[in-house]
Amino acid sequence: MKGRLGLLFRKRRVFTGEFQRWGSRKNWHGKPASVPTLLLTNVCLPDDEEVADHVWVRNVVPFLCLNEIKGGDRFRFEGRVDSFPKDSVAIDFHIVDIENVERVH
Repeated sequence: MKGRLGLLFRKRRVFTGEFQRWGSRKNWHGKPASVPTLLLTNVCLPDDEEVADHVWVRNVVPFLCLNEIKGGDRFRFEGRVDSFPKDSVAIDFHIVDIENVERVH
């Protein structure tokens, strides 16, 4: 469920999320090269209000600076909510412009 995430459209916020796994997606030109992604679950605001049960993050660079990332690791980060076309009629939401990533315990 990402309905609450949509209420924050275009707003920059601090979020927390739990790393589940790495993934990849094809680049925009459909060539074999893939773009790394990561799956965060239980995405919450600082007051622990859940805004999405999961989010696929496309820009993984801010997370790579944290050395070894394992399933279950929890992160705090800043990002802006944006939309993208999910299919021909629907839109979905994701978090972009991620920065200030830190591991939390």
